[in-house]
Amino acid sequence: MHVVLFTNAFPNAVEPQRGAFTLQIARAMKDLTDVDVVAPLPFAPKWTARRHPIAGVAAVEEIEGLCVHHPRYLVLPKIAGATHAATLALAALPMIRAIQRQHRIDLINAHWIYPDGVAAVWIGRRMGIPVYLTALGCDINAYPKMKLRKPQIVWALRHARGLGAVSRNLADGMAALLQERHGRNGIRPERGGKKPDIRVIPNGVDGHRFFPLPAIEARNRLGLEPEGPVVLTVGSQDEVKGTRYLIEAVAMLEEVPGLRLVLVGDGPLRGRLERLGEALGISGRVRFAGKRDHAEIPLWMNAADVFCLPSLREGHPNVVMEALACGIPVVASDVGAVSEVLRPEAGIVVPPADAAALARALRSALQRNWGRDTIRNTVCGASWEACARNYIHWYREMR
Repeated sequence: MHVVLFTNAFPNAVEPQRGAFTLQIARAMKDLTDVDVVAPLPFAPKWTARRHPIAGVAAVEEIEGLCVHHPRYLVLPKIAGATHAATLALAALPMIRAIQRQHRIDLINAHWIYPDGVAAVWIGRRMGIPVYLTALGCDINAYPKMKLRKPQIVWALRHARGLGAVSRNLADGMAALLQERHGRNGIRPERGGKKPDIRVIPNGVDGHRFFPLPAIEARNRLGLEPEGPVVLTVGSQDEVKGTRYLIEAVAMLEEVPGLRLVLVGDGPLRGRLERLGEALGISGRVRFAGKRDHAEIPLWMNAADVFCLPSLREGHPNVVMEALACGIPVVASDVGAVSEVLRPEAGIVVPPADAAALARALRSALQRNWGRDTIRNTVCGASWEACARNYIHWYREMR
């Protein structure tokens, strides 16, 4: 088969960490079939490259042996959210036609329902190419709440050849959208009245990169103090990640001697989070490590005693998988696929947006003797290669 992966969540020369999980899937998939990647980027004139570095990204790049195409779409002020799929489709159509002229495309798999999936379905119907949609997170658990996006999303779900999601939670959300639109059981007349088969294909983890190391070795390499418990979180510092609840929770753990919180990542709330730590009197116990290269994340994982994900919303959180692969216990909000991934022998699930519950779980996790091999075994077999095989099987089964 010749597969086109269509997604904005993919690395480029300016944003090498963007959509690293989709790169992992594509890299594993290219060993099984022919793959082209179409990763749209917003249009910006080349003369603005100093202010908008994305303008300097080439139309076609080679990334780890993959041919990555970057059609440029217009971002229309004030109405960009509602028109995003339309401008994306118009920009990507000529590029996909050019790929088709070189090598017949058997299917398009869009990772991210809006705007990517909506645009891909429009292109697929125009060109006679079957389209498979993969839901990743807020494309299903948030965007359908937006009045102008919801009908576009439901239309794409109705007309895709195959529907998939990275978690059961998202698959249920897709089914609910179809049921709401078409009556009981999500009946889709164009499929003979059968309930849609929404395939759940969880993300994988790179077990060759994420594996247990002695904490003292990891801390020495990172320049961290060797003594005292460390709670780690990794991710963007924004509202959705719920980091403020984690800082508030750490402030409730005064009885834990030497406890430190390390935050890897950056974002628009960093200044506010720093001020929150100062207001709670724990700024000396909170370290903002900033944005780090993904290759360095295994060291931070292994330097921690507990990994925490206090998110308010998630799809299939890769950082949880990565922490588990390192044998590190996890305390995480019960959102997205967390309860599907996190077993009792590997961590604790708590309600989202509840600092007190988070504090209790962290206290318990820090006091418990965890088995690192036991934790790692909970994600044994969840490789990116297995993930890619599941996608190929899905494509063939639905053809």
